[in-house]
Amino acid sequence: GLSYARTCGATDLAHQVASSFGLEVRGLRPGLVPLLVPASDDWMRMLLGMSFEVKASIGRGAAFVETMAFTRKGITGPVVLQASSFWGPGSSGGL
Repeated sequence: GLSYARTCGATDLAHQVASSFGLEVRGLRPGLVPLLVPASDDWMRMLLGMSFEVKASIGRGAAFVETMAFTRKGITGPVVLQASSFWGPGSSGGL
């Protein structure tokens, strides 16, 4: 997938090259990203800095057991980053 340019300086150059050779490029979306949660949510402020081992499941196939951490912007950690690669519009899942 395509990373957010402002976070790590990534571009869509590889996708442009693939397209120039006639390869189909589809479904571009960020992967390996944290999940943002509004800072106004009180429960987030109470858990700031804490981490837990959790199971994240996405749809019917992908499930991961790893650490999840609460930050000032949302949740992150290995389990969230892995799950973000499978998450998309219409996806169901939980922690």
